[in-house]
Amino acid sequence: MRPEIPAAPATIAMFGGPMDWSEAWYSRHQLTAGLARTHRVLLIDPPRDVRRALARPGSLFTGARLEHESVGTIRYAEPGWLPVVHRSALLGRATTILRAQAIRKHLVPASKGGSIGYVWHPDHADEVEALASLPFVYHAYDRYDLYTGSAAEDARRRETWLARNAAFCVGASSMIVEHLRSLGADDVRLLRHGVDPGFFERDIAVPADLERLPRPRIGLVASLSDAVDYLGLTRIAMERPGWSLVIVGKQAFTDERKRAQFETLAKLSNVHAFGFRPQKEVPGWLTGFDVALVSYDLSTWAPFNQPLKLYEYLASGTPVVASRIQAAEELGDLVETVASEEAWIPTIERALGRNDEAARERRRRFADDNRWERRVATLDDWLAKQFGLPEGGDPAARSRGA
Repeated sequence: MRPEIPAAPATIAMFGGPMDWSEAWYSRHQLTAGLARTHRVLLIDPPRDVRRALARPGSLFTGARLEHESVGTIRYAEPGWLPVVHRSALLGRATTILRAQAIRKHLVPASKGGSIGYVWHPDHADEVEALASLPFVYHAYDRYDLYTGSAAEDARRRETWLARNAAFCVGASSMIVEHLRSLGADDVRLLRHGVDPGFFERDIAVPADLERLPRPRIGLVASLSDAVDYLGLTRIAMERPGWSLVIVGKQAFTDERKRAQFETLAKLSNVHAFGFRPQKEVPGWLTGFDVALVSYDLSTWAPFNQPLKLYEYLASGTPVVASRIQAAEELGDLVETVASEEAWIPTIERALGRNDEAARERRRRFADDNRWERRVATLDDWLAKQFGLPEGGDPAARSRGA
């Protein structure tokens, strides 16, 4: 990326979007990149906390920065001298207002049609509120107030404001849609996750590290967070020592108890934890699984999830066994669901017997109907009808003459 001032103001100011395009792409990445093909998208980085800023005093003397990105977005880094301040309400409010004023310089003036905001995380609620006249959409893909170690009351306050003041809200799962309605949102729309076309390739090489493992290979590709059911996975591995339990994903623990559970699991002789693998390699791992798992601790925020991996597993044709969350049950018999720890083994054994080509093709067809391109088109249509944005048009159409 190189510093550069955009030729025209942004149509969409996106708050809390993707921070790193080199990591695995989630819904934020896919939808942001899709919208950037037809709209000017200003991707606003979160401001730094004052404590982090003071740890690097030189950063306090930096101004706002704009950089063009390869996907078509324009990344906006907040001024270093305007950090988030928590201990002083007055100073915190003042810096929030100043950050909002700095952002407004890069938006379409209201007299020329105005820009819209697209908010992915409640951490940006105060900033969006300070932009006052900016109409916005709030897109929730998790229950932030249930995160381990989160300030639940503060997260709920911010999210409630977003839900009640958004032009409309988007929920990534049916349960999140209901959650947003419970906060007072009037217009909430369901937009489930999609799948990248790369997962549909048929002639994918299985990684050598996986190929050498004995079958059956029972696999899990996931962010290894506090939401995963490591005790359940341990039970599977211990009760079926002849199975290879394969785990792919980077560690993202905030709960040391969960970390300890994972470390105990990883020590078992038939458990193979390979860590993070680039997204482009994931289809090869899925192709080499005999059954793919979505294993959640249902006492966490996990029941509200719409797991991206469900769609990727199905696109590969691999049989899927998942914890009994609503998002999995909504897929009917495409996914086997498990209601108790005792049910994992017999359910996986049943799935191993349903791996014929006809069943694999049925899973692929479902995934084909749920490509990310369709999700982007749906969102683009909603924005066009709600705000008059040019659907699929010239990226500069909204800002000509600005």
